[in-house]
Amino acid sequence: MPFMKCPGCAGDIEYQKGEWRAKCPFCGEWRETGEPKPIIKPPQVKPAAPAVSGLTETVGHYLERLRKWRINCAKVIIFACAVFFGGAVLYLKGNPEIAMPILIFAVGLLFMAPQLFANSRPKPLGPPASEKYKAPPTAATDLCFILIDIAAGAATAFAAIQIFGPFEWK
Repeated sequence: MPFMKCPGCAGDIEYQKGEWRAKCPFCGEWRETGEPKPIIKPPQVKPAAPAVSGLTETVGHYLERLRKWRINCAKVIIFACAVFFGGAVLYLKGNPEIAMPILIFAVGLLFMAPQLFANSRPKPLGPPASEKYKAPPTAATDLCFILIDIAAGAATAFAAIQIFGPFEWK
């Protein structure tokens, strides 16, 4: 076992072959032994694993597409409710000829929206690469948007009836 003299206290420091520094048992200081310093390479960062083998879409990309789709669905529901409310205002102002087609369009859009949502929902590009990731079930997501759509349409119609009174074709 090689040894060296401590430059601080002149004590003998024993060290293993290949160690580039050793601790002096007398003064407690770390001293370089003269052996070559090991080269430490930074860890390699691996890119995110694709959600589908052979394709470049990751789970994060798919979830981002799904988030954007949900936002767009909410925009359609808000738009249909706003059109319905606008038609109700026109009806109140005494323009039933203009208001009724707008109201019918808004109600039709609210009825068609769930089917539009179901057909436009982004699909994963294939089976997930790992068993840990499960795609959100399509039926549950579609049912949520159908219920939200019905609730928004009903709330808008109820609010319009409460504010403007019942609608009658004139």
